[in-house]
Amino acid sequence: MNLKRQRVLSFFNNEVERYVIGDLIRLSEVRPDKDTGLRGCAVPQAMLVFGILDLFGYLINENVGTEKTETSKNYEVIFSSKYGLFPVQYEKETGRIVKLFRHGMMHQFFPKASAVAKVGGNMPLILSQDTPCLNVDRLSEDVIKAIRELRQRVASGNYDDLAERINGRLDTLAKEDFEDRGKLC
Repeated sequence: MNLKRQRVLSFFNNEVERYVIGDLIRLSEVRPDKDTGLRGCAVPQAMLVFGILDLFGYLINENVGTEKTETSKNYEVIFSSKYGLFPVQYEKETGRIVKLFRHGMMHQFFPKASAVAKVGGNMPLILSQDTPCLNVDRLSEDVIKAIRELRQRVASGNYDDLAERINGRLDTLAKEDFEDRGKLC
């Protein structure tokens, strides 16, 4: 096995599976109060998922000049039918997912003139009544499936370009992190 693929698989097996997916699964176990429908950690869970999507959109983006801060582009990439990681609805809903839900929750804790709830993975991604409501259960399940699919692709050895791209982006992130730490500490 080549070293880059091995390093990326180590990233998936250690950091991603143990921490990222582990925390997401744990947050998924918190359910809304039966009487009030509150305190289900839907917003914190969605925030975690949005961070995951941003990261993985950046890691797999084939565009050489991509930047980690290009959130909308990262989402377009991760949801793209080109990669086939998510149901096609995600590609069609990228704008609403990013602008209503992601931007609202990441910048002001609440989605913009919309809602987020845990209503079960068998329900639609976005429940559209008068107020669009993001189903964080469905989103979380689909994100876990997508990440595990990416890991399988890398492990297969048939996607060495993907492994090389992720490896290079991880190198870039690590370099930037150490530079920032050096400036701040």
